[in-house]
Amino acid sequence: AAVKADEAQRKKLEDFEKAMAEARVALAGNQFAEASDKFAAALAILPGAPEAVAGKRQADGKKGAADDV
Repeated sequence: AAVKADEAQRKKLEDFEKAMAEARVALAGNQFAEASDKFAAALAILPGAPEAVAGKRQADGKKGAADDV
């Protein structure tokens, strides 16, 4: 049972890292809505992860600023 739990945790972390990587790429490409969605996906996997919270806040802030232009 411990092996399955470790495998599930590893998969969860892989999914989180993939979502974070995609979010960073979107953010770097000024695709703020997509970045926000990807950070939200990362937060769904690991709620409260500080780097995902900060990234989503940044994307949302820039998305709002872009909407004002």
